[in-house]
Amino acid sequence: MKQYVQWGAGPRAVQCLLLGAKARAVLDGSVNVSCDYIRKVAPMVLRHRVLPQLRRGGRRYSSDAIAEHLLKEVKESTAA
Repeated sequence: MKQYVQWGAGPRAVQCLLLGAKARAVLDGSVNVSCDYIRKVAPMVLRHRVLPQLRRGGRRYSSDAIAEHLLKEVKESTAA
């Protein structure tokens, strides 16, 4: 995917992921943030923080497609 991304998510994206996941947890009545909450808000956050590469003659992936691919490929850590 690196070849399809011009600009990736940075520290502000991480802050948005965490704040969004915390909000989802509170709305669900939970005091803990899980990976599921982060995965729920990730597409909305990454849509605005990932800039796709403009490719001449090649396929251009949208921010949504890149976020979907990342969420499929990245596995949760079991370490505490």
